[in-house]
Amino acid sequence: MAEAIVKQLDNKGNVLMVEGIAGAPIVAQERTGADKAFKPSGVKILRSVNGNWTANVTKTVVLQALATTPQKIDAVWTTVQRVAGHRRGLRRGESGRSR
Repeated sequence: MAEAIVKQLDNKGNVLMVEGIAGAPIVAQERTGADKAFKPSGVKILRSVNGNWTANVTKTVVLQALATTPQKIDAVWTTVQRVAGHRRGLRRGESGRSR
């Protein structure tokens, strides 16, 4: 997914990372893989949050990150499948951001 984001953003832009449970071995492995794609590119990881693999926590931390991150976020990297359902809510303006 990180390589696809880098390609889609044409090697520039800002990313919000939504990870699982902090300290979980799989989370560290997923982050290592994402870093391999992001670090050599011009894509910047603005912030990383933990959704704890639950829909409610993920939605809450993503909305908080959007509300408190002044920079434009061009993409969200995650391995959490439930985030896809929250994209609809974010498009409806739940984040309070214009974009």
